[in-house]
Amino acid sequence: MNYKALALAAFITKTHAHAPIAQYQPGSDVVDHSLIDLDQKSLEDAIYTEFNFPSVKGMAIYSQGGHSKSIVTITLDAPLPRAVAKKTAFTGSESGGGIMNGKAYEETPAGSTTLKILYEPKKCMVGALKEGDKVFDGCLIFVGEVSDGTNKYSYTTPGGYADNTNKRTLKGFATAVQSKMIAIDVPEKNALEFNNYYGVENWGDVWITNANEGKDTCDIFKHGCADFSQYGFDGKYECIKKSTSYVQTLVYALHEFESSVAACVPGVSYDDQNDNAIHKWDEGVAFYVGSTPGANGWPDGGKFHWALAGKRCKDFRTCGKDGGEGKYDGEGVSNLPQVNHLIRDQFNKGKIAIYEGKCDVALEASLRIQQLAYVPLIQGTIRYAHKVAKKVTEEKGQAEGAVFASGVLPHIHAQGPKGRAAAQIIYDNMKASKNPQTSFPKVKEAFESVYDLLGIDCEMIGGYMDDNDEYYTEAPYNSTPCESKLDDGGSTFAWAGMGLSMTCKELANVKESVRASACTDGGGSAMCPQTCKGKGVCTDKRTAKFIKNKNSGKMMNCNKLSKLPANKRRQQCNKAAAKETCPVTCKNFCDWTTPYKMN
Repeated sequence: MNYKALALAAFITKTHAHAPIAQYQPGSDVVDHSLIDLDQKSLEDAIYTEFNFPSVKGMAIYSQGGHSKSIVTITLDAPLPRAVAKKTAFTGSESGGGIMNGKAYEETPAGSTTLKILYEPKKCMVGALKEGDKVFDGCLIFVGEVSDGTNKYSYTTPGGYADNTNKRTLKGFATAVQSKMIAIDVPEKNALEFNNYYGVENWGDVWITNANEGKDTCDIFKHGCADFSQYGFDGKYECIKKSTSYVQTLVYALHEFESSVAACVPGVSYDDQNDNAIHKWDEGVAFYVGSTPGANGWPDGGKFHWALAGKRCKDFRTCGKDGGEGKYDGEGVSNLPQVNHLIRDQFNKGKIAIYEGKCDVALEASLRIQQLAYVPLIQGTIRYAHKVAKKVTEEKGQAEGAVFASGVLPHIHAQGPKGRAAAQIIYDNMKASKNPQTSFPKVKEAFESVYDLLGIDCEMIGGYMDDNDEYYTEAPYNSTPCESKLDDGGSTFAWAGMGLSMTCKELANVKESVRASACTDGGGSAMCPQTCKGKGVCTDKRTAKFIKNKNSGKMMNCNKLSKLPANKRRQQCNKAAAKETCPVTCKNFCDWTTPYKMN
């Protein structure tokens, strides 16, 4: 009997039993986890409606939640005669007349007079939500019985609906760094970067509470001090709103990926032993995307990092699978950001690797997600650096830039001396301030100086565009994107074991599957690192034509352009027509002849 085939079949069945998230198919149920983005929406609404700081109602949502991991605490008429195991299934009567299906929230010992039951997602949502947002129909009735199928337990809920609370909150994300990410056998890489930069493990909660109270963090933070007393309502609102949605939740999502890799059991293929690791990985996806983008993953209206990428890609023309596109494709359909395509590939790569017990491959995916996740924050910081320097925004925009910077500075600071220097420049220009002294060129150049250290490149970030989808070109606000340095096309490596030698230019012109093998197994990544990352890969069409001479109307295709002597090719490529039609050929990286030769 083929046990591996049976295990694979069971895996496929189990995986497709769960609702997709942004076209990612989770292997476990994480719907409830994804609902935390609704807390973010409620927090924003509460603060804005209250329109006053300190915000009591906003901080209640922050600390008490309302949408995710809803539980009820019932008071038993008699002490438990026996222990109740965590996840024991219970039924009871709902306030709306239906049947409540829940699970024991935790291990509960015999003799206990209370029992916590976890509701199904969206059934009972109370917490600190405003009255119009609360959902009572699925809540347990105040007096009644619950049953585990064998035993019945009479109970009351003395607090009424107030006995329905939430065990997953935005504040919980901000305060879990020490217990879940640092004080563990192997502290997590991303959390350490933030801990080392700010100097305190609860930096996120400090940021939120001090912004709410209009205080500064200068006596608390080691780096990245923020003085929120300089801001009025708009500044404080943005510092809380953008930080909970795009910084705190991101850090927690990245934690789940690292935690998943740590839980992965190597060498175990399609086995229940890795169910815990898979669930953690799925949680990372749920917290990165949220519930609003839905099964297809359209970022419009979303509250977390997946949605932020959608907002920024239209500003930097980095939408579409290969980037370089605006918000909509030629048929008016929303484009996903390039970085979301790339990250979703890593979501899938990591999940499959864990199922196959290839924990080292899952680690690669986790680390790549960490690199890519900072792209939207960098774009956000650059965007507001431009707005602030050009004085086309006031307190609101300055605060937004400060928050985006706060989320990426620890990662940049961790990249050695060059990273620390860049982080200081960015901080000095983007820190919370009522009188900002922001130099856009300094911010842009500081970021560009560390792209290679961050594992990203100029094309992933793009350039900030105006309302006409054009780059700003006037000094000192020139936002034209930098260009990544390509490999030396003539550099040659020997493909070990294949008897082949290949140049980087030849590598750029082979099929993707051949290139991947040459890069990973043939030594290509050492000699041609940028080509192996997809830079300089020939995507031009051999027969694509452009007008060679406007007066005569003569045409030339990319293939003929590639065969011209260097000086004549450069002459043609100085013209917009050739550069737009054959961009990679103009960089001398396209060649439609035999791509490699035998040694």
